[in-house]
Amino acid sequence: MPRQSSRSCDRCYGIKERCSWVEGSSQCLRCSRLGFTCSNTRQPKKPGRRALSAAALQANGPDTSRSTSLLPRAFPSTGQLNLIHSWMSNYETFDRFLLGPAFWPRHRAALMTHLEHSQPILEHAFLASVLSATHSEGSSRHTSQPADGLSTVYQHAASALRRLRELHVTNRQQASTCLVLGTNIMLFAMFQRPENVFTLCRQTLVLVRPVYDTIDGPDPEDFFFLTGTMMLDMLGSLIYGAVPALRFRPPNDSVYVDRYLGLSTSLLQLLYRVGELNAALSAASDPDLAVNPRSTQDLDEMESTVLAWQPDVPEKLCSAFSAVEIAHIFCQVQVLRLCALLMIHRLKVPFGIHDTPARAIAISILMQLQTTLAVTGKAIKFAMLPVLVACVELTTQEERDLWLVRIPELVCCSKAYGLYIQGAVRAFWTARDAGVVFRGYNISQFVSCTDDGAEMRPTAA
Repeated sequence: MPRQSSRSCDRCYGIKERCSWVEGSSQCLRCSRLGFTCSNTRQPKKPGRRALSAAALQANGPDTSRSTSLLPRAFPSTGQLNLIHSWMSNYETFDRFLLGPAFWPRHRAALMTHLEHSQPILEHAFLASVLSATHSEGSSRHTSQPADGLSTVYQHAASALRRLRELHVTNRQQASTCLVLGTNIMLFAMFQRPENVFTLCRQTLVLVRPVYDTIDGPDPEDFFFLTGTMMLDMLGSLIYGAVPALRFRPPNDSVYVDRYLGLSTSLLQLLYRVGELNAALSAASDPDLAVNPRSTQDLDEMESTVLAWQPDVPEKLCSAFSAVEIAHIFCQVQVLRLCALLMIHRLKVPFGIHDTPARAIAISILMQLQTTLAVTGKAIKFAMLPVLVACVELTTQEERDLWLVRIPELVCCSKAYGLYIQGAVRAFWTARDAGVVFRGYNISQFVSCTDDGAEMRPTAA
């Protein structure tokens, strides 16, 4: 029914936002835009000046003052907002994730739009990701950091995580906002708590899934963080023997060039199937047993699909992107294709058997990544999965010593996450050297992860 009061709605009142209405409408403009339920059920205040309560009179006492000072501000200060805008205006901030500068203007515009429309929901997540990256860069340069700087980062991350847990996703706009919120919390984890990246990616994708799965040919710009988040979830799902959280739905534009995966997004559906079979194998009572005939047929069909796969290339690719960007796009295509073949091989054949062809594929992956890095000066984006499955195949100490130190640079997302991947690779090597016979990539059944995520060690028998 049309609005009958001049008061702000409950939601705008609670977050101290301006509440604007169109005459005859039953929802304010903000709630209508964000898809929220607009209500006005709070009790009206009595006229006149309110008396101060006893609690209010004691608000400036030493105990209260000390405890509230430990909490992040309810709303960002001008300085914090300036920091967010400065962070969004600097391409170098996103250089470790985007395939190249050509994607930057569109990416920045999308971030700014989301922050403008959903600031109360996103502000703490943005601050957590900005401050964690800043703190990490300062630490790597050995510059002095404020004593309470990291504590503030964690406080913003905790507030953002609470927002994520309270979020109810029922439409496309809310799903898009949820993805931005969850991904920025995940970015905080990538710099500070890399062992939590998989959990945060999964939690975000599970929230988005009910809406995403109903959309026919979803617009990539509505879910512009999706493919990168799915790749991180894919890696974690392999290590922990879980089915990936979300099945990729291709956009209507088959020649869309993704900002994270370039021309390789059509491989995501196949990688999801690989993840499903890896999870099924992990659940088997004896992973050393032969793969059942149906799974063998599926793997053979998937292998044939990957061997025949070619990306759809837009006609204006060379004019739309620089030579470096094109080199990165096609290197990414090659290593992800080889990565899929290698994973299929290891679902068919346990580690320790037919190692020679697997090692050849692995060395090809690593050499392509290293050569492109040497020629262009930049690492291939979202190559963490190829790096992991390739390094697992190395068996000689000389090869392991050579490539282990290169993992953080090849992974390139953050130093902390690169060290986490190093730890996962060491765990695979430990299991292989101990003579453990296993098929697939569920290394969690043999090892446990340390608190800092920097190394994984075998569990006690």
